[in-house]
Amino acid sequence: MRFQTELKGSPNGMLSDDAIRNHAAYLSSETVNVTHGGFMSRAPILLEYWSDGDQFSFRFSPPALRFLEEADDPRLELVADLFSGIDPQSAPSAVAVILKARKAVGLAHAMRLLANEARTARLEDRAKLQKMAGEMSVSFEMQRRGVRFLPKQVIRRVTRDAARSFGSLQSSNEPGQQ
Repeated sequence: MRFQTELKGSPNGMLSDDAIRNHAAYLSSETVNVTHGGFMSRAPILLEYWSDGDQFSFRFSPPALRFLEEADDPRLELVADLFSGIDPQSAPSAVAVILKARKAVGLAHAMRLLANEARTARLEDRAKLQKMAGEMSVSFEMQRRGVRFLPKQVIRRVTRDAARSFGSLQSSNEPGQQ
């Protein structure tokens, strides 16, 4: 296939944000005929997309992309416009930033970054951030106690507490709330 099934990044100026959203809305409403094991079905071209203002993420259906390329469908030009209008290397995800900070600066700094990112994280990163909150809380508890291993029940409790505090931190820091 000429195009990847996932595209993430920031607009590079070739298309306006409105044009990107219009292309995405159109492609998500369009379907193509695809076959699965001898059965014909309809598959949407664009499975999902989101935007948080400066970042976009698109997930395309592989069978639909394959069909568009094989049939030389004109809707393939809209897909090409999206790929040419998004710069995939523009900004790393919140998860990558926090992992890099944890390695470079330390656990406490990474936990502060995690708390800040919980407010503004992209939807796709929130589950990963919640898992990271649990893992970092366990690591932090191990450092605090000065042990190499913690009993499983302590790990479960710390992880559960971190997940709860992550959820309450996230909901209490929503924009518009004080």
